[in-house]
Amino acid sequence: NWLLAHKARVSTNFGMGLEFARGIVKGLSRGLMGGLKQWFTRLPLQTLSKNIFLLFFALMMNSSLAEAGGLKETWYMYRGRENMKIGNYKAAIEAFDSAVKLNGENREAAQSLGLAYEKQGVVDAAVNQYDSFLTKWPDDPDIALRQARLLQWSRYSYRQSDAIKYYRLSLASKDDPQVRLEYADVLAAKKETSGQAIQEYERVLRRQPKSGAAHRGLAKAYAWNNDQDRALYHTQKAKEYGDQNT
Repeated sequence: NWLLAHKARVSTNFGMGLEFARGIVKGLSRGLMGGLKQWFTRLPLQTLSKNIFLLFFALMMNSSLAEAGGLKETWYMYRGRENMKIGNYKAAIEAFDSAVKLNGENREAAQSLGLAYEKQGVVDAAVNQYDSFLTKWPDDPDIALRQARLLQWSRYSYRQSDAIKYYRLSLASKDDPQVRLEYADVLAAKKETSGQAIQEYERVLRRQPKSGAAHRGLAKAYAWNNDQDRALYHTQKAKEYGDQNT
């Protein structure tokens, strides 16, 4: 009965509420709570009417704020991409970091944040970001390879097992002889993994029989295992095929 008696007033305020909710999205930067407070101080409705409006307003704001968040995320992504193009990696980091904080499932933002850190030379931050990214999305061979190469730095020598893991992730998605050669070199660096290194070097040679670097690696791996005849054979092959490091 109350609604029927006040039909005109409720209808008017419903329309006003709709316009207000739409305006909030456009004016978020001017202060949501300030606008909300001013609205309710001017609202000439009884308590029940205010409760009806509040319910409606909450429903509207739920979708409106979600829309606003999406617009902010899109803006941050645009800023990040544009700053990457011009080499302003510091600004790109700020933009992609903001996008990730808005949406942790934004794969491009998470990937680009790591790339921006690496380009800026903030290596520790890049390594941490790549770790986080690959934990969630382990199917990216390019980021896995970047991480594996970064972990070859002497400061990360304690993470050799992680470097091996990321080389494997990269090779599982894209079998590249050069990457496999790098992977074999990591394995050949220690006696306990030199047996695995031999297998990887042999795989490289099946595709590139005249790879001096692969023969050099095999010479080292066989030397680890006290197989001097094979070590000498592959040393000679490395020289024959022009490996400058033999």
